[in-house]
Amino acid sequence: MALGSVMLDVAGKTLTQEEREVLAHPQVGGVILFSRNYDNPLQLIELNRQIRECKNEILITVESKNSSPP
Repeated sequence: MALGSVMLDVAGKTLTQEEREVLAHPQVGGVILFSRNYDNPLQLIELNRQIRECKNEILITVESKNSSPP
């Protein structure tokens, strides 16, 4: 699996058409989700489905507010 080198975020809880097009670009390898992207578990599952629909081979990460620096 070769991922692109760019990691992006998305604005809301669902993807816009423009975000879908950007995520499908070959240079995009991942997306990071923040608390603004989360409403409830079912909505988050749907957002992940939308992302994978744009590009199945993509790294999806989440911001961790509980981690502290070493």
